[in-house]
Amino acid sequence: MTADPNGCRWCGKAPDNHGWQQHPAVGLHQWEKPTMQQKTDRMTARRPARNQVRATRGER
Repeated sequence: MTADPNGCRWCGKAPDNHGWQQHPAVGLHQWEKPTMQQKTDRMTARRPARNQVRATRGER
């Protein structure tokens, strides 16, 4: 599963259940807004998986 497009800039966790998280690159941190490039990359990464689910269901 890929990160939420609006997930934390460092760890990808959604803002509604992020709290304090540990990450090797930044240590203990709170949710930070992802960059526009991160959002775009995350949405692009999700597209093939979403399309595969739709194909399995017979949707277009």
